[in-house]
This record gives sequence, structure tokens and C-alpha cells, in this order.
Amino acid sequence: MSVAMRCSAYCVGERYNLNEISKYYRNDFICKIFGNEVMHVLQRAPGNDRSLDKNIFIYSYGCLVFWGFGVDEEEKILTDLREHGLLKSPLSRTKRVVDRCNYVCALEEDESYINAEQDEISLNNDDHIVKLAFSYGLSQSVKLSVFEDSVEKTIEDNKLIPHNLVRTGKIALSRKQLAKKIGELFEERNLVNLSSNVLDTPDFFWKRPKYEPYYEMAVKFMDIKQRIEILNGRLDIIHELYEMIATELQHSHSTRLELIVIFLIFIEIVIAFSRDILHWIT
Repeated sequence: MSVAMRCSAYCVGERYNLNEISKYYRNDFICKIFGNEVMHVLQRAPGNDRSLDKNIFIYSYGCLVFWGFGVDEEEKILTDLREHGLLKSPLSRTKRVVDRCNYVCALEEDESYINAEQDEISLNNDDHIVKLAFSYGLSQSVKLSVFEDSVEKTIEDNKLIPHNLVRTGKIALSRKQLAKKIGELFEERNLVNLSSNVLDTPDFFWKRPKYEPYYEMAVKFMDIKQRIEILNGRLDIIHELYEMIATELQHSHSTRLELIVIFLIFIEIVIAFSRDILHWIT
């Protein structure tokens, strides 16, 4: 009977420098980079049983997927990469995203598949590229979770703006505060939109189409397509907030200009009155 092992996917930051990681690990592991987007780090198991090999797939967009490692081993590797400056913009321990499942090497099976009820991946061979294909979907899922959390927080932080507008008819923020809100919302939309290619079908499968079904299994298992639709809906909410605040800022600016014009007209009237009626000005 096959023994279940751990498979863990992490999103821990913005970006990994794969070339530097390859140099760092070259004396301890077997490393190979695919298309400047993902690096396979292989730790051979003692003996000839390749199903017991330990694998790490490190993605340039700040994600890792571990196969066959223990919790302490994973934490040591994550800490090591962060402390040696190989991760850009690391997330704090409380904000990083992790998802875990089990996998078994059931070599007698006809094909590899995901058992959704048991949250388990069943592999019918020891092909590391099959694990890489599954890992693409798992890594995209944890990266998407970071986007989801960020967008949700942005909406939560700005939820009082529509409420105040309904209650008072205006946004109770200064012009500077309004401008900062626009910047924050624009930054959020920009972050997700510029990173949206991370959630597309990877170029890796263009030359390896036979492995794409495994990736599609992981995408379906993690509900990635449905979650992207929900995320886009939340981005639309942010877009509406952005437009509303921009309109309010423009209105505030126009009102200020109108007051300045009215004040100047008033001064002109006072001067004309003083000159023509009171003859105070010669």
C-alpha cells in the first residue's frame, strides 16, 4: 500500500531570483530552470526508489511547491531563501499563504489524478514533470489567494465611503485624502492587472502539451477559474470606487475654483463701487 506524503504550496513574496537560487543550491541539490519562470530543485532519495525523491518547484512570482518534505524542512528552506536576500518583498509570516494536500505514488494506477474527496493527488509514475504540471496549478492558487486577500482588504478599508456618500451626500475627506485614496485604489488595480499573466495557462505547456491535462486537473481542483471571475467582480467594485472618488475630487476642485472666481468678482465689484460711487480710489 502506498504511503501518503505531504505536498505544500506557499506564496511568500513578490518575486524570486531563480538564477541566484540556482547558484546558491548547486552544491546541495540538482537544479534546473524552465523558461525563466520555474526552477526544479531535486533531492535524491537513498537507494533506487525515485518515488521517494523530494522535489521543490520554485516559481519566479514568489511561490514554492514542496513534494515529500516535512514541516520543519519546509520552514528551514523558506527562512534560508529569505535571509539570503533571494526573495523580493517578502510577506510576513501572518500574511503568507499556504495550502497543503497529500500525494501517493500508486504506480499500479492507470493514470495520475486528484481525489477531491480525500484532498489527495495520486501519481502513477515518478515523472518529475507531472509533479511540475500539478505544481503550476497549486502555485497559481496560492498566488491568487494573495490577490484575493489584498482586494478584500482594500474594499473593507473603503466600505464607509459609499455609506457616507449616501448618508451625507458627500465624501468626508480632504482633497489630499481623496487623492491618496485614488492612489491606493489605482495601485491595487495595477498590482492585480500587471500580475494577471501569472494566472494564465503557462507557456511551459506549449512545448509539452501532454502534461497540460495535469495542470488542468489542479486548476479545476483549486477552482481557479471561478475564483478569477469573483476577483474580477471585486476589481470592478474597486474601479467604481475609484471613479466615484475621482468624480468627488474633480467636483471639490471645481467648487474651489468657483469660490475663487466669485471672490475675485466680489473684489472687483468692491473696487468699482469704491471708485465710482464713493470716489475713494482716484
